[in-house]
Amino acid sequence: MKYDLPEKHEKYTDKYFLRSREVLEKDGVNPWVKMQVFVRKGPGKIRGIEEAIQILEKYSKLKENRGKVYALPEGSDYEPCEAVMTIEGNLQDFIELETMYLGVITSKTTGGDIDLEQVEKNAREVVEAAEGRPVLYFGARHWHYSLDAKIAEAAYKGGCVAASTDIGAETFGQEGVGTIPHALALAYGGTVKAAKAFDKHIDKDIDRLILIDTFNRELTDAVETAKALGKNFSGVRIDTCKENIGEGGTPDNGNTYETGNGVTIELAYNMRKALDSAGFPDAKIVLSSGFGKVDKVKAFVEAEKKLGVKLFDAIGAGGLFNAHYATADIVEKDGKPFSKKGRKLNPNPRLEEVLLK
Repeated sequence: MKYDLPEKHEKYTDKYFLRSREVLEKDGVNPWVKMQVFVRKGPGKIRGIEEAIQILEKYSKLKENRGKVYALPEGSDYEPCEAVMTIEGNLQDFIELETMYLGVITSKTTGGDIDLEQVEKNAREVVEAAEGRPVLYFGARHWHYSLDAKIAEAAYKGGCVAASTDIGAETFGQEGVGTIPHALALAYGGTVKAAKAFDKHIDKDIDRLILIDTFNRELTDAVETAKALGKNFSGVRIDTCKENIGEGGTPDNGNTYETGNGVTIELAYNMRKALDSAGFPDAKIVLSSGFGKVDKVKAFVEAEKKLGVKLFDAIGAGGLFNAHYATADIVEKDGKPFSKKGRKLNPNPRLEEVLLK
């Protein structure tokens, strides 16, 4: 089946991927990587593979530069966290396409329609729970690109103040927002190196808000990045995945969101203390990963009142609706294992090579 794809992909792409491509090009950094795609929720039937492949064919130079794609056939059974597709090639050839191909796989694997009224309601509840802190809509990768504008509009009606794609941000009368994804930190082999490259090449009007959890050195990388960027440093985004306990953290103590894996109250508190102690009391903390859940936001706000410490300055909310979210991670770099902490290569002999057109 031939899919009616947009002429260009850029406005459907998370801004942090567009900016990453700019940084990589200007610095001449272009590692050969393997990207692995999986769906955490399952089992089920994997859908959207064929359209995702056509996205890679239309907008990338993978075929031209001898890149390769392996995938489960459309409609195949899959298990939770099983690799459903891998992409091998020069990172610059396809870094900008992650938003679109993940959204296609997520929406078609989930099936059904988005309830825009429910999205608006969920956004409003999260915004109210955040008690005055801005909530940014970061869910473009969580549904089909063709509905990104409508979903962003619903989030805007619910009180969100920005979106990560240009087509979504048009609803807000803005452009997309976002700085650094995990892929850029992996391309440079370190958070500080990626942050310095971003600072060198990206317009100075853009906040230097740095993602610092790629290597599970959240506190260390935050402080080292702050010192490296100095007066240009704006703050950090914490997006620690469920596989990891944040640096300096402790196992789950049974109190929801307080300790354990992912972005916890303990991690945000330790981050605030670390930045303050390093001489960066004005550095902002933005939290993402699971903050589309109003109970999580409320837990952090209640903890602030008990601790007497402001734990966050803004929220990036993606999951304002339920879906079988697809995720992509770099798992190899220049032929060697190299990945975000907690997301290593998970070989799947069921994957079949796709002959790119």
